[in-house]
Amino acid sequence: MFNKENPNIKELGGEIIDLRRLVDPDDKTWSATNPSIGVDNKGKMAVGIRSSNYVILPNGTYHVTVGGLIKSHVWFSELDKDYKITNLRKINVDTTDTKFVRGLEDPKIFWRDGSWWFTAVTLEKHETPFARMVTCKLNKRCTEIESVEKHIGFDQKRPEKNWMLPYNSNPNFDFIYGPNSVIKDNVMTTWLTDNEEVSALRGSTNLLDLQDSTYLAVTHKLFQKSDMVYQENSFGMIKASLRNYIHYFTRYDEYGKILGISKGFYLYKPGVEFAAGIIQKKNDFIISFGREDVSSHLAIIKKSTVLDGLQGV
Repeated sequence: MFNKENPNIKELGGEIIDLRRLVDPDDKTWSATNPSIGVDNKGKMAVGIRSSNYVILPNGTYHVTVGGLIKSHVWFSELDKDYKITNLRKINVDTTDTKFVRGLEDPKIFWRDGSWWFTAVTLEKHETPFARMVTCKLNKRCTEIESVEKHIGFDQKRPEKNWMLPYNSNPNFDFIYGPNSVIKDNVMTTWLTDNEEVSALRGSTNLLDLQDSTYLAVTHKLFQKSDMVYQENSFGMIKASLRNYIHYFTRYDEYGKILGISKGFYLYKPGVEFAAGIIQKKNDFIISFGREDVSSHLAIIKKSTVLDGLQGV
């Protein structure tokens, strides 16, 4: 069920900055959503953005705005000191032997080894009938991908998404796969847990190094329910399947095990929210997130507020 007692970022003392609703203000068919914020080795901020050709209707279904197939494009821009998008450009993802028809979903950028990279989700019926994670390296101008690596799944018919990786390489794991599992060299390691607070957690952002052998990420739990909602075009009530994302700040040790978790919170309000990026700027954490799969925003909150609110598991 939906928990109405969870505070949002503003109620926790933070603030929200709106980034974009459309990648092109003159084209209302393509969104700008689920942004991922990153920072390079010189402290310069950037953002990756997913643009898709659909909207979520009040009954929870997807409506394609143009064309018959849901597609996604990847966009990139530097951010100035005031978090303004300065040079938004579309990334050409068809520059390797891998061809994407539907595109890449939810790119999460990170700086590593002198280049910008991003992880994303691919779902191409001709070769990946179930979602799989990929890692892509960008060229110097961040206008096209130089390489793409597709990661194998651990169940042929199970969608794979929301894996979390450390921005810098970690000798102990490549990805945090779930609340009690990590992946290293395509081998999964798990450990037993019966803690109900963590067993339902799913990945959102990649992993921010706190410089003390621990990492911080935003994770989420998904809640769904059926309800009757008003539909304007029919002036009546219809049955809807509604999704609600509740978020958690989660701290991990150097082996990918959970050390602490915050109480649940919303970024803005109940509904579809997805946090795709987190960085630290001075004494603040900055989380980038999308609302209802159509808009891009930043949430800024004090580092002390987050760390003081973590509870051991």
